[in-house]
Amino acid sequence: MVRITTSEEGERTLITVDGQLSRDSIEVIETCCNQALLKGGPVDVFLRDVTTIDQSGRALLSRLAARGFHLLADGIYTSYIVRALMLVGAQGSVSPSAEVGAYSPMRLSRTEKAAFALLAQEVFALDRAIQWFALEKAGREPWCARRDAGTITIFVAATTPDNTELVDPLVLMLADGRDGLYGQEESRNPHRVLFVVLTYVDFVEIVARFGRYDYVAVTVDRHADVCTLGRRLTELLDRRTQETVSHVHADETVPT
Repeated sequence: MVRITTSEEGERTLITVDGQLSRDSIEVIETCCNQALLKGGPVDVFLRDVTTIDQSGRALLSRLAARGFHLLADGIYTSYIVRALMLVGAQGSVSPSAEVGAYSPMRLSRTEKAAFALLAQEVFALDRAIQWFALEKAGREPWCARRDAGTITIFVAATTPDNTELVDPLVLMLADGRDGLYGQEESRNPHRVLFVVLTYVDFVEIVARFGRYDYVAVTVDRHADVCTLGRRLTELLDRRTQETVSHVHADETVPT
């Protein structure tokens, strides 16, 4: 099952896809994309509530990325797939239509960078054992921070300088609760998973949900009390999420 919605936003065309990107649906999706491209403006393809992406779906996304369509996604693992495909498409050979919505990383604004720096400071204050902190926002490149001689260095990258991927995509898919693996579309985090712990040879990584679609990860040394730290991290993230929701509701009640 797939649902496709097309809308116009200024000069851009937005194609929103919900459901499954599988062999039975790729033809109609690709047809809609081709029709939108004929209008001459930029085209965004938004994977809003996609539960399954099979081999045919990946192949379709690869073709769209190579042709210059701008892919967007909700859900952390879907965003991971999209980002990887867009990078490959940007590096490969593209047709003249690549000018339409070609991929470019979304940079942090000054306000976003300040907010992330504040959150990073709160996270690092939880325990001096924390070495790295990464925020994985749906549809965005990871935002990372590291503790460096008592200061915090902030950068945008998918890996650390030693090429260690901070958030394991398989864990994100499982923790995301979208069990497309089992054909269950309504099972988002049914057991209220608080955090996931990955133990590597040299360090330990804690991955936790932040809001509905985002995730954070921290890396610590192998001697840290990861259970206590994981709970403190999730409490901090829950508190920040509630503060954000409260601010939104407060803004909605302001008389105009």
